[in-house]
Amino acid sequence: SQDPSLYTVPASLDFFELLPPLLSSRYPTIPSRIPSFIHTYLLLSSLNSPEDSHKLLPASYTSDPRRPTKDVHAFMPGINSPTPFLDPSLFPLVKTLEDNLETIRSEYQALRSHFSGSPSGFKSLTSLNYDSGWSTLNLHQNSQRLPSFPYDLCPLTLSLLESFPIAGRISGFNRQLPGTGIPEHSDGNNMWLTLQMPLHTEKGKARIVNGGESRVYREGKCEVYDTTYSHYTFNEGESERVVLHVDFWNWKEMEGEEIDVMKYVYELKEKFEG
Repeated sequence: SQDPSLYTVPASLDFFELLPPLLSSRYPTIPSRIPSFIHTYLLLSSLNSPEDSHKLLPASYTSDPRRPTKDVHAFMPGINSPTPFLDPSLFPLVKTLEDNLETIRSEYQALRSHFSGSPSGFKSLTSLNYDSGWSTLNLHQNSQRLPSFPYDLCPLTLSLLESFPIAGRISGFNRQLPGTGIPEHSDGNNMWLTLQMPLHTEKGKARIVNGGESRVYREGKCEVYDTTYSHYTFNEGESERVVLHVDFWNWKEMEGEEIDVMKYVYELKEKFEG
């Protein structure tokens, strides 16, 4: 049982309180970790203070100071990447991306030219990004294609991205201006991993630090990492850094049926909040 003094009563019915009957109507059998995810989500969202999140999370997570528990908002039991960075060779699609670097670069340039000067192109998706020289051209939002997007300009990139189990945040291209960096933060969802492949970067000048471990961006070489660890980026070069970016479901620690259900959950959430 949980201490009731930790929580506030939500002012309105939350999406995740409506979710169990919606899932039951679609899936005859719900994977056992999904109800635990929903229960934990509701408890986390009802806390009086995010600082109390550690009281709801397992010791295997809270014992690592590199993972700020106050940022956790979505948590599935039993998923615990033991290192900030994962070996890219564990993910077969990485080699396919790297083998197609030049075509992906060409398609990026076509999209950049198409959206030049357009407010519907590269955007800062959060205030954190806006203040730190980072902008994104999304090809998907919450794993869904965008209406009226010129996908004919990036057929290979689109096909390769959709080979991943895309998760509910970013799939597209990120640009970071010279002399800028995203400040240290964590993303608080242990079901997602992030892959980035640099298309343009000055050699040795741009890096990401995740969980205290540093990686220098190398053109055409993917990095796969877990953003529940505290991380930041910096571009020390004189030109912008461009990466292909995709957030995807952690299929190394989730069953296929769990991923299918969670994709449906975020699809419903997008409609509920839209």
